Formats: sequence, structure tokens, C-alpha cells
Amino acid sequence: MTRRMTVGSRSELGLLNTQQELETPSVWSPPKSDFWRSPSRVHYTSPRIKLAGKLALIALFSFFAFKIVSDERRPPPPSILSDDQKKDAAKRKDWLWKDFPEHNGLTRGLGDLKASCYPGEAHCDTKEPQLVSYDPYKNFADSAADIVQCKGPRGLPMNESDEDTIWAYEGRPRGSVEPLLGSYAASGLDGSVVFDRIGRFSAHGLKDFDEMWGFGELADNVDFSWDQVSWGDLQESCVETNSHRFKAVQERPQNIIQYSNLHHHHKGEHAVGTPPSAEKATTKVKRTAILIRVWTGADWTADAVMNIRAMIAEAGLTSGGKYQVFILLHVKDEGVALFTGEDEPQKTINANIPPEFRSITEVWNHAQLRGLYSNIAEHAFVGRSPWMIIQWFARNHPEFDFFYQWEYDVRYTGHYLDFFESVANFGKRQPRKGLWERADRAFIPTYHGDFESEFRSYVRKNDPHRVWGPVPVDGVRPRGVRPPTSEQDDNYEWGVGEDADWIGFLPSFNVTGTKWFFKDYIWGYTQGVSTPRRATLIAQGRVSRRVLEIMNYENAENNHHMDAEMFPQTMCLHHGLKSTTFPHPIYSDRIWPPDVANSVFNPGPFGQAGGVEESTFSKWNEWVWTNMTWYYNSGQAKPIFQHLLGITAMDKGGAEWEEANGRAVVRPMLLHPVKGAKSMKWTKDGWRATKSGR
Repeated sequence: MTRRMTVGSRSELGLLNTQQELETPSVWSPPKSDFWRSPSRVHYTSPRIKLAGKLALIALFSFFAFKIVSDERRPPPPSILSDDQKKDAAKRKDWLWKDFPEHNGLTRGLGDLKASCYPGEAHCDTKEPQLVSYDPYKNFADSAADIVQCKGPRGLPMNESDEDTIWAYEGRPRGSVEPLLGSYAASGLDGSVVFDRIGRFSAHGLKDFDEMWGFGELADNVDFSWDQVSWGDLQESCVETNSHRFKAVQERPQNIIQYSNLHHHHKGEHAVGTPPSAEKATTKVKRTAILIRVWTGADWTADAVMNIRAMIAEAGLTSGGKYQVFILLHVKDEGVALFTGEDEPQKTINANIPPEFRSITEVWNHAQLRGLYSNIAEHAFVGRSPWMIIQWFARNHPEFDFFYQWEYDVRYTGHYLDFFESVANFGKRQPRKGLWERADRAFIPTYHGDFESEFRSYVRKNDPHRVWGPVPVDGVRPRGVRPPTSEQDDNYEWGVGEDADWIGFLPSFNVTGTKWFFKDYIWGYTQGVSTPRRATLIAQGRVSRRVLEIMNYENAENNHHMDAEMFPQTMCLHHGLKSTTFPHPIYSDRIWPPDVANSVFNPGPFGQAGGVEESTFSKWNEWVWTNMTWYYNSGQAKPIFQHLLGITAMDKGGAEWEEANGRAVVRPMLLHPVKGAKSMKWTKDGWRATKSGR
């Protein structure tokens, strides 16, 4: 195995030449007169020295007298609190938003949903809302007609199988609310429908876990075992069938460095069609890998299993292979021999991964990362550097142009193909002008207006800073494209139609001036903590191959590294790549006045989300996010998903609540974290009931 990791050479300091002793001058000069020792009529003292002393005493006395008077008028200096004291103070602090009225609009029941009626339709008031087949191609950027439909897990083409179809209700329930941050209009996500658990998860095995089954005629009557499904076979066959739509890639040589010696052998027996003979597409579809990080010992609860099934079927198979899902299994025990044969890797996978997902799983460990990046080995672990394994995956998989680092406990309540296409489309239509400035703010529709015009104008008017092209950094040679014209001469044209290199799900804020925990976690840069950088909390997002190659280069060749939540977007900043924030709907559990929301979420200079200690991303200021639906410590994400699954959480949802309100319905939204939402868990010995997923 060839591993090339360079360590930058260090220049050696030469010894300074010692000075030679000065020789006594050969020519004698008479001494100059000494001002302070001039003759005096009083021979026992020096009057000029005495005068200087008096003046010094007068000045000293005047200084202390002035200081005493000033201190009496000056307010006492603020006490310096330790981090522990600040943490305690933050817990006790009477946050302004705590007094805002709460609402119940995040989860509603079918009883709140009004049926769609035709004009003049009789007895419409008593009409029950009906599930409709969801159209996953609403935001599909490519021609859906070019897709050769792929077989689903039940052996039928995805477009012909009701059992594999996702069902939704049109309209919005009474009492539902709009998101506080982001919007459906700005993101392009479909906000015209809601989902209940029957329509959302029946295709993905809900009835196997849910005793409250009631789907009627749409119920899955096909008996088959999920353990017999091979998602790897299904995805690979789907890609092969649609290969005419994708760019040709060179086969990886057998001796290339892989994650391990484990190679999956896909059967390729699920193809259901051949490409049209007339189809010779000149514009090839770019492919995206969705990489889900899992670890040995992870809990495979029922909701996690259904979620990954949904991602593969909805994004991978429905798109005809444009998206492909992988599981990257972190093997914590470095004693497991991952690189000396297939037996141990396969044994590890079998013990930690449900049978249906084993064919999409790759294994890795920390020892591998330390070997790949030996020059910065002390930083080569998942808590700080989850991108390292993504970088290496990209080098081994040239067939993909984009890569998602996807957290295991993220859920999306809508259709996954609509989500991933909306993210890609948003990034592609954004102009470069003002892009960094817009991405550095929480978009609040009730305050900023619409995204494309009013928000853009607001940022342009209020923020004098302009990032245009790469930001200069000592020791970094920009590898991105240069602006084609000046920022003033550009009419929001440069960048439109260009794929984004980084797309995150919260603002890419300026860490300088904040008290974010990891803002100073930067190594190898000559400017140190003065290096310009941006961060997006929750290390989840979409990266391009281009930025991954730069990240790999900076790690391996320049010995540059930083915390995971800063790395990809800061590389875009340094190298002049395209970086943006996806304004997906983020809900709050209470009603915020628009001006207060902006002052809290954008407290920085010129209305930015970062740059000051008051930033909501500073430690001890993050409590506000516990009442939101997307953050690493969100307290709303899991209860909403449990309501959707028919489970009681926070005195809402469950059988008794649904008897009064109907099944819970939820608008499409991204949720994090959701751990153990459903009380069944897969083990190597099979499924068993648990309490709260534990």
C-alpha cells in the first residue's frame, strides 16, 4: 500500500557571529562637560538634580490626586466570569424569548385538514381528506422521461408499485404555523402537502413495527422479508440500467487503496429496462453519493431503518441512480484486521449492520486515517475530522461529483428526492455577488421579506463588506476561478448556473469575535487564529469533488487543518469556490416578533449571525436552539418525529390524542437530532422491543 504524506521541511537558523571586543582608541580626546555635574556655589549638592526631583514629586502627586478623583466617578469594572460561571448564568438567565407565547402548530391532526373540493361540490364540509400519490419529480432538474425505471425492494418497477409509492395530503391543516427561519418559497421545497405515518412510511415497512395499522386498500399485502433485500444490488443495477445518462468513468484498478480488502459482489439482476435507442444524451447527469456515518455498537431502531430505506428508495432508485446511498461503518476496535482479508471486515459488518444494508457498507477506522494523514495524525479522528474519510471515499469513487456527509440521526419528513433536488437547484441558481454575505445570516422571512429580491437588497444595503473571489491567506495559493469582472460591474450574473461547492443548513458565520467552542481549533496556518474562516454548525452538508480535493491537499501537503464545522466552507473562502446556505424551513415552538428574532439570530456587525460574543453560536448562547427543529441540541426534533409515528411525546400524539384529533400530520421539514424515536431495535439476534429505542 502506497501512502504519500509529505511533512513540510523546516528551515534551520544559522548561528549569529559573535562581536569582537572593542580595542582602545589610539587617539585621546578630553572628556566632555557633564551637565548634571556642573560646578555650584554649594559644593555638597547638585542644584539641578534637586530641582528635577522636586518637579518629579509634584508630577507624581498630581497624577495620584487626579486618579483618585477619576476613580470616584468611574463605574466599577465588570467582574470577569469563568466559563463555568458563564454556563451557570446562562442556565439561570431570563431569556427574552422564554416569555413568548407557545403554539401547537408543529404537529396537527387529520381533523385539522380540510378536504380539497371542486367548485360547487355538495357536502364538501363533511368530506374526508384523501391520500394522493406524491409526485417526486416536482423539482427534478433533469428530464424524468429519460429515466429507465428501476425495480424496488418488492421486485416491481418503482413507478408501477403502489406498495412502493409515497402518499400525501394536499393543503395545510388549520392551526399550522410558518417556519421562523427559512421558507418553502426560498428553498424550493414542496410546502403544499403534509404527511402522516401511513402515507410516509408504509412503503418502508411501517406495518412491521406499528400495531396501529389502518391503511385499508393501500395496505401492503405482499409478503416478503426485508432481510432478503439487497439495497446494494438494487442501486448498482439501477445505475447500470441508466448508465446512458451518466458520464463514463475509468474502472478503478484492483491495486488501488481501498477502505479494506472487502469487495461487494452485486448480482445485477434487478434491471427492468433498456435505455431508448435514440437516447444519446450530450449533457450527462452529475451523480451524488449520500454517505451515512455509523459506528460499531450503534442502535438500529425501527425509525432509523425506515429512514435509510426511504433515502435509498426515494432518492436513489426513483432518480434512476442519480443519487446513491452508502453506509460508512466506523470500526472503533482498531484491533480488528480490516486490511488483511475479507473475513474480519465482513464479520464486523454482519454483527453491526442489518442484513439489507450490508451490501452498501464500507468499513474504516482511526488507524487508517492516521496512516493516510500521518503528518497531522493527532487530528485524525472522527470527532474532529469526519471529512477525512469522505475525502478518501471521493478518491476511490470517481463516478461521483458531489458528496453528502449525512448524520445518522437526521430525519426528513417529506420526500427525499424533492429534498436533495431542491438543495442542488438552490445552490445552482445563486449568483456569486453577495453570496457570502447572505450565507452569513439567518434568513427570517417575516423580517427580511422574500429571498431573491428583498433579502438580497437588504444585505446589499446594510453590509459594506464584499467577498469577491478568494480571500488572501498567508501560505495559501487559491485554486478556484477568478472573478470575470469587478464586483461593482457584475449584475448578479456570475455564478448563476454554477454548482455550489459547499451547501450547508445553517449560516456560514464569521467565527471571529464569537465564543463558539471550536473557533480557535486551527492548525498549521502562519496567521494562526487571525486566519479568515467561516463555520456552519452540524457538520452536515453537500460538498463538491473540487473542494474535497482541496481539503485533501491542504491536509496532506500544507499541514493545514481546522475543526470539521469550519473546514469545507473555509476552503471555499480561501480558494474562491462557491459556498452557500440552504434556507430550509426551521420551526420554533413559540411565536417570535420579527424584529426580536433578527436581533437574536443576527446580532453581529451589519446584521450578521456571527462576529460577536452575542451570537447564538457562542457557548452558553445556544439555548435558543433547543426550541427549534434543527440544531445539534434541538429539543423539538425528536418529539415531532415521534408524533408523526403515532407515539406520545411531550403530552401530545399517541393513541389517545389521535382518537380526538386524527392521525398526526407534519409538513416537510428537516429534523435533528432524532435518536431512538420508535421502540423496536435490530440486534444481531433479530428485532426486539425496547423502551424509547434503548
